[in-house]
Amino acid sequence: MKELSIDSRILQEIKKEEPEIRRIKNEAMRRKGFKDLDSAAGLNENDPSWLWTLKIKGKEALNEKSIAQSFIHEAQSDPASWLLPKAVEALQLPLLDADVNAKITKPQRLLLELWLAKSGVPRFYWLSFCYYNDKAIAKMLGFILNYQKGHFNEKSVRKIWERLGLKKSRRLLFRDVEFRRGEAFPVIFKKLIQRPV
Repeated sequence: MKELSIDSRILQEIKKEEPEIRRIKNEAMRRKGFKDLDSAAGLNENDPSWLWTLKIKGKEALNEKSIAQSFIHEAQSDPASWLLPKAVEALQLPLLDADVNAKITKPQRLLLELWLAKSGVPRFYWLSFCYYNDKAIAKMLGFILNYQKGHFNEKSVRKIWERLGLKKSRRLLFRDVEFRRGEAFPVIFKKLIQRPV
């Protein structure tokens, strides 16, 4: 697959907004990660750090002097504390990666990972869904996740990326996706292709 030959003025516009799209994507990933971690752990950002350490490491965390002291101090100073039942549960059921991963759907994960590729990677634009219209994203998601044709549509895809808080480029590059011999080929908007001089 050849690299894109995009009109240079359009390419400048696209590159100018890339940092903002990347910042929003990173923020969305951070938010989603914390939300899933909170949900899986049964804790929230207001819970003390020692309780989070207990939940993540389980009984092993008590080997850390400061964690053990915080736990004992909480138990002695306020036996009716709302933190104690959480601490006991944290010791009995430490958080596993699988608990967190189960909270994010495959389409959400894929959109977050492929929304904007790392700078400098080959085929940067093909690997960045922020440059696709919703129809093309729906087709790519279905293809990558091996879902039945038509599983995703423009409306369902838009709902996912909007709920994640992602932002698309103002200049979309791909209007559709074609499939040939088991491979996907994004179809570019013709008006964006660089004209020979």
